[in-house]
Amino acid sequence: MKNLDQIAVEVSKLINDYSTANPEYNFTRWCKSDLIHYAEDAIMMLSMLMPKKFTKVMDIPLSAGNVQIVPDDCTKITKILGVKDKFGVLSSITSSGDDRLSALFTNGCSAAVDSSVYKMTGYSSEETSDKVYFVQPPVLASQLPVSVTVICTAAPSDIDKDYTPASWMHNAIVEWMQYRAYSSEDESTSSPQVAATHLEHFYAIIANFKQAETEMTLSSKGTTNATGQ
Repeated sequence: MKNLDQIAVEVSKLINDYSTANPEYNFTRWCKSDLIHYAEDAIMMLSMLMPKKFTKVMDIPLSAGNVQIVPDDCTKITKILGVKDKFGVLSSITSSGDDRLSALFTNGCSAAVDSSVYKMTGYSSEETSDKVYFVQPPVLASQLPVSVTVICTAAPSDIDKDYTPASWMHNAIVEWMQYRAYSSEDESTSSPQVAATHLEHFYAIIANFKQAETEMTLSSKGTTNATGQ
């Protein structure tokens, strides 16, 4: 797999701005740093358009009370899998909900059962922010430390020329880089049309990925129903 520095060379060749025979003329119309920036932009676009591809499982410490903050290395919580108490035991959650449930939550800890082990019965997201969520019942200070094990969307960070994207991203990144390159050029009257074509290719790749995901999900459900599991 190629890192972004190597992908920049690949794209430079595709847009006729690279010559093995005359290296002094390489990256003449588009410098390498610009191409790498286009690649970084492509990765961020992919993380927004295909969040399922950018998920990870992590433990997030809870604070006392019912209002909780999502840490910086988690862009958005997709699902809370369970609660890990101060003894390291992971327990399931009896229910979950949406933001409408947060109105039912008390803002103090007095409503929670005074137990040494925290038991979560539900959670919900703040509808105006991906960085805030609510737990029910509120966490008592005496129950800390306690954490939740979550699936969260995590947009890539610290992307630079040495960053190596997953192989499934490669073609989409290359198309997006060419789209950005030709969009920035004003020397050729055909550049806008060429840029539009590469943008269409980029979104076609995304559409194909999503179609494949849908078909795999339907196939999995069909297999489950057929076996009666």
